[in-house]
Amino acid sequence: MYSDEMDKPTDGVANYERAFRIYTALRDTASMIDLKRNMAINYNKIKEVNKAKTAIAEAVTYGRAWNKPQKLAYALDYEGLLHFNLGEFSKSIVSYTESEKIYARLRDTARLITTKRNIYKSYRDSKNTKAAVAKIKEVFPLIKTDDNAQLSDAWWDLAYIHGKDYVNDPRKAIEYYGEAVKIYKINGDTTNLATVYNNIAYQYRDLRDSVNAYKNHQLALTITNVKHRADEQADTHDRWAVTCKHFGNISQSLFHYRESARLFKMAGNEHKSAQLLLNVGKAYASLKNYSKANESFLEAVAVFKKLGDKGQEAESHWEYAYNQGTYLFNYNEAIVRYRTAYGLYMEAADSVNASVMLSNIGQNYWSKLDFEKAIESHQAAIALARKCRNLTQVASSWSKLATLFTETNNPVAAKEALNSTVEALQQLNDSTKLSTAYQDLAASYVKTKEFNTAFDYYNKAIGILKKNNDTINWALAISNLANGYQSKTDFKQAEKLYLDVLALQRKVKDKPNLIYTLANLGTLAQAGDNNYKKAGTYFDEAVKLATEIKDDNILAFCYLRLKGLNRAQGKFVVAEDYIKKALDIYVKANRNKDAAYTLVEMGNDASYVYGDNVKAVKLLDQAQLISDTLNDITLKAYLLEVRSMLWPRRVSFKKRWNLATRVLNCIAA
Repeated sequence: MYSDEMDKPTDGVANYERAFRIYTALRDTASMIDLKRNMAINYNKIKEVNKAKTAIAEAVTYGRAWNKPQKLAYALDYEGLLHFNLGEFSKSIVSYTESEKIYARLRDTARLITTKRNIYKSYRDSKNTKAAVAKIKEVFPLIKTDDNAQLSDAWWDLAYIHGKDYVNDPRKAIEYYGEAVKIYKINGDTTNLATVYNNIAYQYRDLRDSVNAYKNHQLALTITNVKHRADEQADTHDRWAVTCKHFGNISQSLFHYRESARLFKMAGNEHKSAQLLLNVGKAYASLKNYSKANESFLEAVAVFKKLGDKGQEAESHWEYAYNQGTYLFNYNEAIVRYRTAYGLYMEAADSVNASVMLSNIGQNYWSKLDFEKAIESHQAAIALARKCRNLTQVASSWSKLATLFTETNNPVAAKEALNSTVEALQQLNDSTKLSTAYQDLAASYVKTKEFNTAFDYYNKAIGILKKNNDTINWALAISNLANGYQSKTDFKQAEKLYLDVLALQRKVKDKPNLIYTLANLGTLAQAGDNNYKKAGTYFDEAVKLATEIKDDNILAFCYLRLKGLNRAQGKFVVAEDYIKKALDIYVKANRNKDAAYTLVEMGNDASYVYGDNVKAVKLLDQAQLISDTLNDITLKAYLLEVRSMLWPRRVSFKKRWNLATRVLNCIAA
């Protein structure tokens, strides 16, 4: 009564315990099993998981001891569900398998089908796809030929397991979903039919077939296109938006997200509508329409505030703050919003996300070059994350602190922070992130010229990645080790390692990273032993591959390497041609920062190679125009520094002194 009808699970547990004592005295064993099961359900509701496990285990024990097979199976089913919801899939399978045997003996086909489907789900979510497929196939012979509901569910399950996240056979998934479609059409069940059409659309998406993906979303929309089914239309628009985003069609994705938000609101589901507004904002941000993005985020804030959902209100502030800090460089506004989100998360008892907000505040102080407050915020994030046992955030904040200390020339503190990162990741047993942390730590030791220690950490990372058969990142880790030897001026060992990297990358056909390795070998041949011919061979192959994969950004990188090679040989005209090609790519791709740095480099060449300071100043002016649109203090300082060096000696000392002062002020800002 208390737990089920009045939603008072704590009182329900107390009353079940009283009832259990009465049934024990009466030796009513069947009721005792039911009561223990109900107590487990209520303990789970109040998040007393261990007590829930104990109670359901007692129910199972009683069922076995007192030979109550039906009651035992009933208890085992809940024990299986409890383990499943806790992610304890192997234990879930054990419980369900025992109840499966009981239902088979009792010839209770309906419950046997349900239990087999539950076992299938446990195998599925534990990524044992082979066992999951075998188990769901056992269901089909048990279903009556006229039981369309069970049959369509079974086809749905079989299709789902063949999707990208499991068996990864989208064509088979489409085939099995097609069987469900036939049944839904016979039954006139357009609700499930629309959902399956959307599922089929996702399979075509994973096959990179945008035409059939969009076609199936349209089928889902068409059969629900009536006013009273606005929520179903909204769901289809939401999923269609995801598909459009997958294919890089952001404008259409935005359209569908907006329609979804509008239709959910029309259907009276304000909460879901507000969630879609967050996606609308992200889509606007992707299109660089930041003012519209902000409008959507703030609209979501207002809705969630009205609904009293502090967690989602906090997330909306988070999105707004991210937009302000990352894209609009309004760091003060971002900090204010992150603080608001932090407060809301704390009110919602979500210390995990609250600690992330403190870390984000630290990052924005860092962008303002207020390192003291940045460090203070990251340390606060670590303290809170430790308190709520959020080791992922502990590791993340330590890693950010390490980078901050590195950039502020504090190598000792950087190494301490990186060691703390490693410690947290070791506790998490996160081998992927641990390999990255080892490499960051190694790079820190390279900077302080403690090469042997650095190489030990690189080799630890390499060992992890090799064991995980992560060939792409394994090769990149060896490349970082090679770079370490290059910093040590052990060019022979560096070349040997780069050649090992080259072999691995050719084996897995990792062309983008292969290009960078060729460029590294070219640079090594050029700078290490002045073998320009050998360097040119590597650079030429890099250009050829970059052209093949049609990656202009990598091609620009290669052109700049060739520019350096030709300039080193005194081929200034050829060198200038290559740097102009790189600049053209950066301009067309709107890579403004890269374009600005390239213009500065061209300005340097104009002055020091050709002695043409007039041309040099014009190029720097072009770079300045780009710099003024960016909030990049390093670029501004670099520009001012180069300008001060280019002024002819006849220019007054005072003018050159003023420029130098502006450089220092810029850096200090």
